[in-house]
Amino acid sequence: MIYRTDSLDWSTQLPENVSVSDGKSILAVKNQDSVGQHYTEAGWHTSVWMMKHFRTGGAGPAVLVQELDVCQNDSPYQDRHSLNLHRWKPEPHLQMGWKKENTTNLPVDFPAWSCEFTRKSLNCFCEGKLVQRVVITNFVPSEGQIWLTTIASYLGHTEAVDDNKLPAAAEFDYVRLYQTQ
Repeated sequence: MIYRTDSLDWSTQLPENVSVSDGKSILAVKNQDSVGQHYTEAGWHTSVWMMKHFRTGGAGPAVLVQELDVCQNDSPYQDRHSLNLHRWKPEPHLQMGWKKENTTNLPVDFPAWSCEFTRKSLNCFCEGKLVQRVVITNFVPSEGQIWLTTIASYLGHTEAVDDNKLPAAAEFDYVRLYQTQ
C-alpha cells in the first residue's frame, strides 16, 4: 500500500494514521502538530480520486496529466459531494464535468461511488444511478493510482477545522479498479 505522506493546505499526512480494521481502510484525523501543520491526516476534505503518484508521497506538477475526482466531500456540506475531471497537461488546465451532487438521502452507511472512464466518455454513478456523463474529445487518459484521502483544507469554502470533532476518522470499506482489455 502506498501512503500519502506530503503536507497540503493545513495538514500533514502520516503513514501511522492509516490502518485497516474489519476490512475497512481507516484514515485517522487528529489535531496534532507535524512538519509545521496543525493537523495530521486531517479533515474535512475527504475524497476518492485518481492521479499519478509522484513517488515522494504526493501528487506533483511533474506528473500531473489528469485528475479524476470520483467523490469529494467538504465538511461544511455533509449533504452533497462533488465530482470532476481535470486535464492538467497539456496546459491550459481544463475542468470537464464539475458537478455537485445531493447526497441527503443515501440508503447506506457506505454508498457505492463508481465511474467508467473510456477514451470517449466519463460516466459517474452513485448507488448505481448515473449522476454525470462527460463526453471526452481530444483527451488521452493517462495512468494513475487510486487515492483515498482526507485533508484539512480550505477546499469547498471550509474556513477552519472544527477541533471539537477531533479525533475522528474517514473510513472506506470497498475499493476496486477494473481495466478492460
